Amino acid sequence: MGILEQFSFLHEVSRWDWALYRKWFSYVRCEDRFGSRVANIISITTGKREASFSERPVCAVRALYMNLKSVLFCLALSLGLLAQAQAPSLFQLVKPQALILVEPSPAGGDLVDVSMTDAQYPSDLLSKQIMTLCRSLASGPNGLTVYHSSVALPGGQATFLKARFGAFGLIDLDTGHIRMQEIVRAFAGAPPPYTLSGLSVTFDAARPVPSTLRRFDSDAVRLEGQYDPPPAEGLEYRVQLVSQKPEAIVIPDHFEPATTKPSDRATGQSQVASWALIATAVAASLALATLVYLRLLHKSAGPGKRR
Repeated sequence: MGILEQFSFLHEVSRWDWALYRKWFSYVRCEDRFGSRVANIISITTGKREASFSERPVCAVRALYMNLKSVLFCLALSLGLLAQAQAPSLFQLVKPQALILVEPSPAGGDLVDVSMTDAQYPSDLLSKQIMTLCRSLASGPNGLTVYHSSVALPGGQATFLKARFGAFGLIDLDTGHIRMQEIVRAFAGAPPPYTLSGLSVTFDAARPVPSTLRRFDSDAVRLEGQYDPPPAEGLEYRVQLVSQKPEAIVIPDHFEPATTKPSDRATGQSQVASWALIATAVAASLALATLVYLRLLHKSAGPGKRR
């Protein structure tokens, strides 16, 4: 699986576990009605209740099948619960106030397009933030232009404050290194009411490699990335600024397997919770399978006693 698609299986399980739950219980009801109806037909056509002796092996096979199906159902349900227990996606939680698009320039470097959703955002503040970004990259903004743009929408005209400029060193497509720290720091700390808490940063035509940063959480910032396949290929990041202090925002420019284990306790607690959930699901499946088996045996043995 790809670097940005490694959790897709659990997501798919969580989508169909409830449908499987409903189908399973409707199947149990249909099986009960079908079994009793067959027994009644046999007794009516033969005139003897002894004909119900054939129900016992049928019920045993059916019970075995239901045991297996109940185990599979409970395991699928537990996987769905594990997937739903994951932290919600920042793409659903964070509403971006600044949209940043980075495109490769044919002449080398990057072309950066910034759109502010607030039309009243000060143009001089945006220019200052862009200058801060370029200083951190040691690359002055080439051809910086700040302007207002109007877009026709179904509800009327929408006006955005935009900026466009050229820079170097924002992304290395070969190594997957991305200078997200410099971008986020530049837009942090704006005075109210223009303080930004959410950013959308898109790297057009970029493709993830194993070292590409997918997700990062800290006390100051959270970010999550996703890969958009062709034709609109690129890497899109949603960023949540928890702190407005630029010096507190530290983001690695690539993914690196941890050599130390500073969060062993949190990881251990998460693993214990996951195993506890799976154990509970397995125990529930065994209990449910036993109840179904006893119920079917009782139904198969009952008619034979009433002669």
